[in-house]
Amino acid sequence: MVSVRAGFLLIFLLLAYPGLPGRALEPAEQQAMERAFEKKQAETSTFQSGFKQTVRLVGVRDVVVSAGRFYYAAPQSLLIKFDEPRGEYLMMKGSDLFMKKRGKEGIHRKIQPGESETGLSMLLELFHTGGRRLKDRFEVHMKHEAGDLLVMLTRKDQDDDSFPLMIENRLSPVDTIMKSVLVRFGEDQSI
Repeated sequence: MVSVRAGFLLIFLLLAYPGLPGRALEPAEQQAMERAFEKKQAETSTFQSGFKQTVRLVGVRDVVVSAGRFYYAAPQSLLIKFDEPRGEYLMMKGSDLFMKKRGKEGIHRKIQPGESETGLSMLLELFHTGGRRLKDRFEVHMKHEAGDLLVMLTRKDQDDDSFPLMIENRLSPVDTIMKSVLVRFGEDQSI
């Protein structure tokens, strides 16, 4: 009798608890989650967060690790300021892009209309519309895994290497706060 009760309890938990590993969101549930996220992003006027970045590249034996802070101010300003390596930054304000690498002069250039998107412009898009335009280039799938909401974007055109092959976002399911991002450009290249 104990094993039958345990079996019913397990089936009940699998059906009732949405946060169990691997449960894909139903289409209506995913659409509701997307709308809530888009609304939250559109209402965000400022945002800041710490980050740690690990870069793996083909032909480079060691991974490159960096850390710093990320700042956003509506409508079109982003700053990624590195603590490691100290003194480096990327900043986008409107169509102006500023970059500074350690030991080198800072660079300023204008992003031209129609120019292919940069990682920073994709981040701005995420804040402006919650990533709505990214659906033109990526298939979006969501599922619950290990207590997190996993949002996976897979490039639609596998031959268009101007965009990442896959972006895996791990979020808190309650407040959609980003926990981690994995960006894959190929089998051996990721951030």
